[in-house]
Amino acid sequence: MNKESLIPGLKFVEEYELTQKEIYVLMPFFMNDKAYSNNQLSELLDYHKTTLHHILQRLKLKRLIVKAKVEDRNYMYKLNQEMLK
Repeated sequence: MNKESLIPGLKFVEEYELTQKEIYVLMPFFMNDKAYSNNQLSELLDYHKTTLHHILQRLKLKRLIVKAKVEDRNYMYKLNQEMLK
């Protein structure tokens, strides 16, 4: 990593007081601009659904992710673009 991308990333982590698990869960959202369900993220990250649900709730409280839509009684989450500006 170069200095230009590392320093803003560290400021972002410090500003929102993110844990290592929260950063890990946010990575798919940064790589793709699409919504994920709890089940999709659970399979992608190999996390237990309950653990992932708790992490997603913490990220929602920090307003980093938002509910995108409901599909087949499953919530879809996406990155809150307004918080990244």
